[in-house]
Amino acid sequence: MNTQFGTLAALGVLVGNLTTAGCSLALDFEQCQSEADCEGYGAGAVCGSDNVCLVSDVTVDEDCGKMVCDTTINIGNVSAQNGPNANLGEGMVVGFETAFLEINDAGGIMGRQLNLIVRDDGYEPENTGLAMQDLILGGSKRKVLAIVGNVGTPTAAVAVPMAKDNDVVFHGAFTGAGLLREDPPARVVFNYRASYVQETSAIVAHLTQERDIAIRVPPENIGVLAQGDSAAAGDLSAFDGYGTAGFTGVAQALGGTISENDIAVASYERNTANVDVATEHFVRWLAGPDSVETDGVVRAAIIMVPTADPAANLIISMRDAISAAKSDIDPQGISLTVEERAKLAKTDLFMASVSFVGSDKLRDNLREQSAEYCPGVAVSQVVPFPAGSSSGALAYQAALAAYNAAEGTAHQPGFVSFEGYLAGRLFTAGLANAPSLDTDGVVAGLQSLSAEEYGIGTTLTFGVDDHQASDKVFGTQLTADCEFEVLNFGN
Repeated sequence: MNTQFGTLAALGVLVGNLTTAGCSLALDFEQCQSEADCEGYGAGAVCGSDNVCLVSDVTVDEDCGKMVCDTTINIGNVSAQNGPNANLGEGMVVGFETAFLEINDAGGIMGRQLNLIVRDDGYEPENTGLAMQDLILGGSKRKVLAIVGNVGTPTAAVAVPMAKDNDVVFHGAFTGAGLLREDPPARVVFNYRASYVQETSAIVAHLTQERDIAIRVPPENIGVLAQGDSAAAGDLSAFDGYGTAGFTGVAQALGGTISENDIAVASYERNTANVDVATEHFVRWLAGPDSVETDGVVRAAIIMVPTADPAANLIISMRDAISAAKSDIDPQGISLTVEERAKLAKTDLFMASVSFVGSDKLRDNLREQSAEYCPGVAVSQVVPFPAGSSSGALAYQAALAAYNAAEGTAHQPGFVSFEGYLAGRLFTAGLANAPSLDTDGVVAGLQSLSAEEYGIGTTLTFGVDDHQASDKVFGTQLTADCEFEVLNFGN
């Protein structure tokens, strides 16, 4: 794969070429005001009329129609390739490219090789529209047959309407948000994974019903950290699309026992890692009159709808606050009464996150600080263990090894790229069944997939009225050695 990056600006680009055959596209895309802004692209770079950097010696094959060439099918992706959440975008791209390499090595689709074109939106929705526009403009400007593996809910809120309006298949996004799960389903939107409602419901069920009765968490003692447009305490309106989707699942799961307005909530600002506001809010909640003490213990849980950096920071800050209280010391920067410190010291706090956190990065962040922060941390997953011994995991490991050998990379098995790989296999299976290489054909091909067996403990199925392939949620938790192990969920 030939990889080229522009400068780290509002909108960058990663270009993936799994094949050099077929048409050549003008793939460089970066905002600019003058030629000087494009120097990083080398000789021939110019600032085009739309204020984007172009390389003038890159040509377009006028005969291939751009989306589907004689020897190439171009597929698009918009995801974070730079910034604090680049691990998520990279994981999805690696997973899809691994699946595409498998099908390319087997002869491709209708004799054509799959080529992934990636645009970087930095996980900021204001960048997503420009990136999507570049890929899916109608008529002769459309570059890709479909969009796959996009990352995020706030970004999907921009991308999904554009895909619908331009009649472009939008498949396998790394998000469990409801906006991709309409009833009946949007014709062009297909999901591999379980929804956030299913993930958070599984976590709530584990905490309140499936654990041994002595360590179950009272509904009143379940709080939520969620991503927001701003950092706030007790303000549901501060949540962004991802935060709202995750919180909705918790509120629904707790609906029979507690009102959503009575759930302790706090947000952090998207693409930041500062959780000071949330830490103080949760400390005061646990130490105050609203938390329930049972048999001398405040058994509590915070369900997180985050990315890795803020999640790790909240786990560390809350663990440190409880440890300080046990030593009859105020948590850093938070003044408590003697009674509040005593109650906080009785807290047994369980921390759980949805899968979008990026489990591998979360584990690494905690391990870097100290392994003592890992026990009592769980993550719901939409794939089984990527380094495990299931037949699906073994197939993924072998495919990833082949990808690494072909690309000269050293990617390790991970939850995010495993999801991308499975979503990629579904997509290529749908393409193989497509009666034509256009949107109608791709929709028909995907909807024809019934009970696909990929060795992951559940079958994957699409249909005219069902555009979510999997409903399975897997439970994992970190051990004292900061390694993930199975946590049995009853779903």
